[in-house]
Amino acid sequence: MNGAKCNKTPIQKTVCPVCEESGKKVELHTVRALIKIDLIDTLREEDYSFCPNPDCTVIYYSASSNAVVRKDQLITRIGIKEKESPRPVCYCFEYTVEDIHGEILETGRSTLEKDISDKIHAGLCHCEDANPEGRCCIRNITIGVKECFRLYGTMKKNKETRISKYR
Repeated sequence: MNGAKCNKTPIQKTVCPVCEESGKKVELHTVRALIKIDLIDTLREEDYSFCPNPDCTVIYYSASSNAVVRKDQLITRIGIKEKESPRPVCYCFEYTVEDIHGEILETGRSTLEKDISDKIHAGLCHCEDANPEGRCCIRNITIGVKECFRLYGTMKKNKETRISKYR
């Protein structure tokens, strides 16, 4: 991205034709950037949405034609759809859920939000092409940090207690 902050595209919702969960519109260039090269020509020139259901194999779908792009048709892992490590949460800077958990278990806090925010302000992100959701991933990091604290609770000052208690 060539700017000081991420693009905050207005969200338009549609429903996935497979799981019927509400999805959010993504730009065609996002889908093109992430689909396997040999499948690019199969994409139709239409609007696509991202299916956020972790149990659905559909990543993108078109409400107008019911065309779908499944998880195995992309060049990247989709963090919210993965059950095993690594589970990406930041695609521009390659942070994972495991990075969040590791830092919190080790230090009792997370610096990833600030690190990513600094990189965004430096114009280094390219979320529209890298993040399968087609938007800034900082929200995913914030959610990941909150979920980690919910899972592990408040960290104690004793590093050994933190690590042994939660591993």
